[in-house]
Amino acid sequence: MADGGETSRLLSPALITFLRHRMMELFGLLLILVGLALTATLFSPGRYDPSLSAYSSGAIDNWFGAPGAVIAGAFRTSLGTASFFATILPVGWGYRLLRKQAISQRVARLFLAPVALLFLASGLYGLAGADGSAAGGAAGVVLLGLTMPHLPPVTPVLGFGAAHYLGAAYAILGLALWSWSATFTRRQWAVLLMPARLLWRVVASAAKSRPANADELADDLADGADELTLTEPPAQPAEEAAPKKRPRRALSGKKK
Repeated sequence: MADGGETSRLLSPALITFLRHRMMELFGLLLILVGLALTATLFSPGRYDPSLSAYSSGAIDNWFGAPGAVIAGAFRTSLGTASFFATILPVGWGYRLLRKQAISQRVARLFLAPVALLFLASGLYGLAGADGSAAGGAAGVVLLGLTMPHLPPVTPVLGFGAAHYLGAAYAILGLALWSWSATFTRRQWAVLLMPARLLWRVVASAAKSRPANADELADDLADGADELTLTEPPAQPAEEAAPKKRPRRALSGKKK
């Protein structure tokens, strides 16, 4: 009993909370570093480095060497462009833990993360027109290929066919599931979309000011044309222009 009392006094609730918070911060920082490293492997050069799905006798250009080339090749082959969503998942979890915020329903989030990535890969492949595997990788080709035969025929409108519509549906569903799996909040989405909003405002303001400038330029040209077409008023005759002189009165007689 004495040992139990000493242990309870040694590990006070405040100390346990402090150690738990430090462990959450450490694990969160580790997840962020892992996610950033995985993202860097995709951005690094060496797209044709030797990997599990490609053979090459040339030098490896990936920043992380042979392991980075293998990981990047596996991501590109399986998910294509959707690989970036896979590498950002640990960053979302790590940020949440670094803020010392508990992650609820962890098992469900981990289970739905691969499903979300599969939908995103299929969505990107469909939005690309379903004409190549670079956008969605093998996962996008398989899921979209299994779904397309069961769709009714759709008449293309402005070049957008059934593959584009199905890809948009998969992309929206996958993005929603991915946001929940990555523990992204509305505030974080607002921060991520801030550059896009600023760019949209700049483009909208430029588009609005362009017609106004065009109208002002047209008015200026019209005024200049009017000034050029105006004729000078005819010159008045010299007699009318010059003021008439009053006749001098005759001098009165000499003063007496």
